[in-house]
Amino acid sequence: MTMDDELHLADRRLLRELADREQIREVLYRMSRAIDRHDMDLRASVWHPDATDNHGIFDGSVADYTAWLVSDQSPASKFDHTQHMLGNILIELDGDVADTESYLLATHVMHDDAGEYFDIMGCRYFDRLERRNGEWRIAVRQVLVDWRTAARADETCPPFPGFEHFLRGQRGPGDFSRQAGFYPSPGQ
Repeated sequence: MTMDDELHLADRRLLRELADREQIREVLYRMSRAIDRHDMDLRASVWHPDATDNHGIFDGSVADYTAWLVSDQSPASKFDHTQHMLGNILIELDGDVADTESYLLATHVMHDDAGEYFDIMGCRYFDRLERRNGEWRIAVRQVLVDWRTAARADETCPPFPGFEHFLRGQRGPGDFSRQAGFYPSPGQ
C-alpha cells in the first residue's frame, strides 16, 4: 500500500467518523423536537423497538414509556409548552455503538388555579446509540437531573414589546415547523 493509499484510507475513516457523529447528533436533536412538538411518530423514529428509558419517574421500555407519556398519569399531560435545549454533546464511538452525554436545559410551562408557572431543570442524557441496518437510533437512555427550579409568571413584569405579534409554537401537528417544511418524515 502506498502512502497515498494510506492517506485515502485515513481520510475515509475520518469522514465515516464525522458522518457518524453528525447522524448521532441529528437523532438527539430530533428527539428534542419530538418531545417539544408532542409528536409520538417522530419520537418513535429515534428509538430502536427494544429500547429502554429511565426518566426517574418511569423506568422501562420505550413502548410503555410512550404510552404512559400520553396518558393522564404522566406529568407531560399538564404541560402547555416545553423546550428541550441540548448542548455539550460528547460522543464516544466504538464501531456501531456510541455512548453519549448531552447537557439539557428543559423548560416546562404549566398552569394551575394560581396561574402560569415554569419548571426548569438542568439535566443530562446518557444515551447508548446503536447503528442497526445502517441507521443510528437510541437503544438506552438514562436521565440525570443536576438541578431544578420553578417560578410563577409575575403579573407585575412588563410585557415583552410586541410579543403579541410573534407566531406561537404549538405542541402537535399544527406547529409552524410542519408547515414550513423543516420537519422530516419519520425514517428520514
